[in-house]
Amino acid sequence: MYTYSAKVKRVIDGDSVVFEWVDLGLSTFVHNESCRLLGIDTAEKRGGSKETKELGLLATDFVKHKLPVGKEVIIKTELDKAGKFGRILATIYHQGLSKKSLNAWLLELKLAVPYDGESKSELLPLHMANYKHWQKTIEEKE
Repeated sequence: MYTYSAKVKRVIDGDSVVFEWVDLGLSTFVHNESCRLLGIDTAEKRGGSKETKELGLLATDFVKHKLPVGKEVIIKTELDKAGKFGRILATIYHQGLSKKSLNAWLLELKLAVPYDGESKSELLPLHMANYKHWQKTIEEKE
C-alpha cells in the first residue's frame, strides 16, 4: 500500500471521486486524477431501477457531504492497481489515517456493498437489501 495526500475536485457518485491533485512526494503531483473507491460498489444514480437510483443518490449525497470540493484527504493505493476504466483504486481517509476510511463508512452504513469485480447483476440483491434498510428515509425525502 502507498499513501498520498490528495485534494478533492468533485464527487462523481458514491464510489467515484476526481482529485484536483495527488501529491506523489518530492514535489511531484498528478492532476485531475479519477479515483474509484477500492473494495466497494454503490448503486448507480443513472440506469437500473427507481430503488437503486434512489440508493445511489443517497450514497452520492453522503460522499459529497464528507468530501466537499477543496477538502484534502489521505488516500491509500496499491502499486500499479487500476480499475477496468483506468482509474486509480483507493481507500480514502477523510478524517486522517487513525480514523475509519470513507470506504468502511459506506459499507457500515449500508450505502455500499463489498466489491471484487462481480457483475452488476450479481450485486443487485445486495443493493436491494441496502435499499430496504434505507427505504423509509428515502420515502420521507420524496
